Amino acid sequence: MLKCMNAVILLLVTIVIATKVFTCDIPPGMWCTSQDILQNCQVSAQCEAYKQKAVKPVEVAVYMESLCPDSIRFINDQLYPTWQKLQDVFSIQFIPFGKALEMRYNNQWIFKCQHGPDECKGNIIQTCAAFLLKDTNTVVEFINCMMNSTYPPTGGETCARDLNIDFSKIAHCANSSLGNLLEHQMAKMTMLLSPRLNYVPWITLNGEHTVALQQRAEADFMGLICDAYVGNKPEVCATTMTSLSRLRCLRREESENECNLPPSLWCSSHRVAEKCKVTEACAAFLSSYKTAAPLVNLALYYESLCPGCREFIQSQLFPTWQKVGNIVNLTLVPYGNAKQHHDGNRWVFECQHGPTECTGNIIEACAIHHLDRAHKWMPFIYCMESSVSPPDAGEECATQLGIAWQPLSHCANSTEGNHLEHEAGLATEALDPPHNFVPWVTLNGKHTDAIQQQAETNLLKLICDTYTGERPIACG
Repeated sequence: MLKCMNAVILLLVTIVIATKVFTCDIPPGMWCTSQDILQNCQVSAQCEAYKQKAVKPVEVAVYMESLCPDSIRFINDQLYPTWQKLQDVFSIQFIPFGKALEMRYNNQWIFKCQHGPDECKGNIIQTCAAFLLKDTNTVVEFINCMMNSTYPPTGGETCARDLNIDFSKIAHCANSSLGNLLEHQMAKMTMLLSPRLNYVPWITLNGEHTVALQQRAEADFMGLICDAYVGNKPEVCATTMTSLSRLRCLRREESENECNLPPSLWCSSHRVAEKCKVTEACAAFLSSYKTAAPLVNLALYYESLCPGCREFIQSQLFPTWQKVGNIVNLTLVPYGNAKQHHDGNRWVFECQHGPTECTGNIIEACAIHHLDRAHKWMPFIYCMESSVSPPDAGEECATQLGIAWQPLSHCANSTEGNHLEHEAGLATEALDPPHNFVPWVTLNGKHTDAIQQQAETNLLKLICDTYTGERPIACG
C-alpha cells in the first residue's frame, strides 16, 4: 500500500501477553463483598486498597447544554433527586458548553451552539450563576429550576426570584466580558476532555468517563454515587440496588493513574482495569459474561487525496464496515499530515496534496459532524473517496445517497467547517505515538506496527479477532 509519509522511521513493537488461568464469573460489583469471592478473583489487595482510601466526597462533573433534552432529563430526573438525598457525599460541577463551537473575534469569543443562539445565552447564564453563587446547593437549585422551566434560556429570572437570588448580578455577568471569558473557560475544559466529548450530557466521576459509567449515571445515578462513595453509606443507599443489567463493558477510555471508581466499574474499560490492577480478573469475568462484550474502537487518521488512504477506505475499511459495522465504533479524522496556523479569525490549513485536499478534508469533516451516525456518513465518505476527484464529488455523492447537500456545503464554506477541521488537527496532533504517515489506524486507542500491518492487509480478521463477544457470521 502507498503511504503518505512525513517520516520514514517505523518502530517494531512486540507485544507479549502473559495470562493466568483461573475462574472469576462473578460481576465486578460483587468482588469485594466476601472473602471467598475476592480470593477466587484474585483481587484481595485491590479491594483492601480501595477500602482504605481516604473518605472524601465523590467528584461529579456534568458537561451539558441548556437546551439539550438529554441534559434536561438527566438533571431533572437523576442528578437533582440524588443531590437532595446524597449531597453530603458528592460534589458537583456544571460545565455548560457541550458541542458548541467558539472563535475569537474583535477581542471577544463568539459561540455557536448546537440548539441555536438562545442555548448559548442559557449556557452563559448558568456559567455565571455557578461562578457568582458560592453555595453549591444554591447553584444546583438554580440550574435545576432553569432546566425544569418551560424554556431554560429565559427561565433564569423567575428561578432567581423563587430562590431569593439577586438575578441582576447574574444578568450583568452574562452580558459582559466576564461572562464571555467564563464561557470560554467552559469551552477549554470541554475541549481538554480525554476521551473527547461526543454527546451530552457527558458525565465524569472522580475525573473518569467510561461508557459503562455514563449508562449507569443516566439510569441509576443515585446507585452510582452510593457505590462510588467509600465511607459509611447513607441510609438511602441501603434501598438502592445495583442492577446487573445496567453494567456494560463497552469502550476503552483514557483515564488518570489512580483507581478512583467503585468495583462495579473496574471492568468498564481496559484502561480502568489496568490502573485498578484487575486486568486478569476482568478477562476471566468477561469470558463468562459475553452479553457485555465491548465494541471494537477503530479510528482512521487520513487525507482526502492520499492514494494509500483512498485504497484503504475502498479495499479494507468500507467492505469490513458493511460486514461487521455493528460491532465497531468507528471514528474518521480527515487531516493527516496537514499543518495549521491561526490568521485573524480563521485557521489556515496547508495540506500535503495541495489546497483541494484541504477542501476535501473539510467537506468530509462537515459530513461526519452533520450526518452524526456512521451508517449515514460512511457511505458518503466512501463515495467521495471512490470518485475520480474526492474534493469535487461531494454534491454528486450527496444526491446519489439522498443526503441534503446544502448544509454540508454551507458548513464547508463557513467558520463551522474551519473550526471542525481545526478540531481534526488537534485530534491528530494529540496522537501518542505521533503519526508519521497516513493512513494511520488505531485499535481500541492503540497504534502498533502489527495493528497497522494487519489493518492494511485483513481488517476484517483484525476486527473479528479483537471482538470479545459472539462473533458475527461474517467473521467465519
